[in-house]
Amino acid sequence: MSGYGQQSVNSGKVTYQETVKLQLDLDTDNPMFEQIKGQLPDSRTTDKVLTFKGAKSLYANLPKEENSENQQIENEEGMTISMSFNTPDELFYYHSQEQKAIQQRSFMGRTFLVSGSEQFKWKITGETKEILGYSCTKATTGDSTQTVAWFTSAIPAFSGPDIYNGLPGLILEISLDEGKRQITATNIDLTPITTEVVAPSKGKKMDAELYAKMMEKKLKEMQQEFGGSGNVMIITSDQ
Repeated sequence: MSGYGQQSVNSGKVTYQETVKLQLDLDTDNPMFEQIKGQLPDSRTTDKVLTFKGAKSLYANLPKEENSENQQIENEEGMTISMSFNTPDELFYYHSQEQKAIQQRSFMGRTFLVSGSEQFKWKITGETKEILGYSCTKATTGDSTQTVAWFTSAIPAFSGPDIYNGLPGLILEISLDEGKRQITATNIDLTPITTEVVAPSKGKKMDAELYAKMMEKKLKEMQQEFGGSGNVMIITSDQ
C-alpha cells in the first residue's frame, strides 16, 4: 500500500513489535551454567497497538498479549533455570495539540498515573526508507540512548509508539542503544475509529521526573539483590 495521497487520514490503528535484547548475568564459573548458556533466549518480543484519532493517541498491549511468560531450561545434571517474563498492562496517552502526556505504568505490583514525558529534540536527516509501503524519514536525538526514529508525513498523526512523539508525522520505527531496543510497525489499519481515544485514569498520580527517579532506585536495588539487568529473574534448583 502506498503512503502517498493519505493526507486526509484522521484516525487508525498501528500494530508494533517491540524487541528487547536481554542481558543475562550468570555464574560463568559454574560448569553446569556453561552447558545451558546457549539455550538461553537473547531477546524478548511483545506486540503493541497505537490507536490514534485527531490529536489524541493511545499506546497499549494488544488484547491477545499474555501478561506473563515462563520458560524452563534443564542441563544434563538436572539443574533447572526458570525464567519469568512479565508484560505489564501499561498505557501511554498523548495529545499532540496540547502536548499533554499521561502514562499508566505498572511497577513492582503497583500502578502509577504519570503525567508528563521526555521532550525530544529531534534532528531530521535527509535519509529515507520504506516501511510498510510508506516513505519514511530518519530523525535522531543526541541523547545518551542514541534514539533513532523513522516517521512518515503521509500519516499526519504527530505521535508514535510508547513515549516517542513530536515529529511531523507518525513514527513507524524506533531504535535505541544501537538496536538493543527496537520498535517497528508491522501493520497499519486506517479504518476510521468511531470511539473516542480516552486518557488513562487508574493509579497513584506522580510526575514523570519523580517516577523515573523512583524506578531507577528500585532497579538498582534489584540488580544488587539478584544480579543481571533487572528485567529477568533467574531461579536455580537441583533436582
